Amino acid sequence: MNNDPKPISKSISFILARVCIAHHYHANKLLSKIGLYPSQELVLQYLWQEDKLTQSQLAQKHGVQLQTIHKMVGRMERAGLVTKQEDESDLRMSRIHLTSKGREMQTVTEAVWEQLEQETLADFTVEEQYILRRLLHKLEENLTEN
Repeated sequence: MNNDPKPISKSISFILARVCIAHHYHANKLLSKIGLYPSQELVLQYLWQEDKLTQSQLAQKHGVQLQTIHKMVGRMERAGLVTKQEDESDLRMSRIHLTSKGREMQTVTEAVWEQLEQETLADFTVEEQYILRRLLHKLEENLTEN
């Protein structure tokens, strides 16, 4: 049995990283056409599901540092997608509220995301999509358990 390490370029992690970069690039190209910057569609998605989240809640859901969300929310606020308002019960906190423009972005953003999904999975059978989804969930669990 050969115990020599395989080249990094042959590892699943390397291939996954390259796929993530390609997917991120393609998503950004599509989303920029509707005026969104990287990951803003995900923050909007969280707010469409549950409006008036705190920045800490958004950071936790998105899996990023609070400072990253702070910058993103600032840019989204300048674009008129969200507003920050003091929490009624705790004035030290602010909650992020969707504006009407932010709510109106849902349909067009979901259409872009559907296009991305179709292009990403263009040559996959339904069974392959199911298997890929299951395997990606397992990968996510492995990487987020700790």
